[in-house]
Amino acid sequence: MRSQEWKTGNYAHMYNPNRIIKFRSFDELSYIESHPDLFKPIPLNKDILLNFHSVDEIEVSARFQNELTIYDRFLFIWKEEYEFWYVVTADHKEYLTKIEFVHEYQNFIFALTGQELELK
Repeated sequence: MRSQEWKTGNYAHMYNPNRIIKFRSFDELSYIESHPDLFKPIPLNKDILLNFHSVDEIEVSARFQNELTIYDRFLFIWKEEYEFWYVVTADHKEYLTKIEFVHEYQNFIFALTGQELELK
């Protein structure tokens, strides 16, 4: 895990997968540099992704349960064989990225909307 991928507000597993922490300061982020083995990224599954949003921000496809449209702009398609989300524009015309972990998702949404996501 590369520390430059992390920013304040990101969630991670600390010590073991049973404890989720949120980085609240640059001091906490710098701790990753000297203790990278203590932190693990959280895989972004459908339940966690849905947890970040209100009902009016997300639409679950009626045809495909592994397709989500977020903010009417981004189509997330779960790729089971690779265990990541393939992200395209809602009209399927432009590939944006792939997202595997919670902090990548948080950073993606922040870069595109300026919105900090919080787990509910």
